[in-house]
Amino acid sequence: MPDENETKLTTIQTDLETSRMLGLIAAAHERSKAAQLRVLVKREYDTLAGLKLLPTVDDDSARAGYRSIAE
Repeated sequence: MPDENETKLTTIQTDLETSRMLGLIAAAHERSKAAQLRVLVKREYDTLAGLKLLPTVDDDSARAGYRSIAE
């Protein structure tokens, strides 16, 4: 039968492993969210490209708009 110190050590090891696994899960979740955002940005870019709209800046000002390049 394990003594009190062995039981505490086992508990600490289990807690550390649980924390490590939760950290790995959180990191994977963040990577997934970043990938989803990249897909949304790419989809929006493709939509604008399909409409033949390009970003434009008039007179080097900070205001950006869109202009059509449709023929």
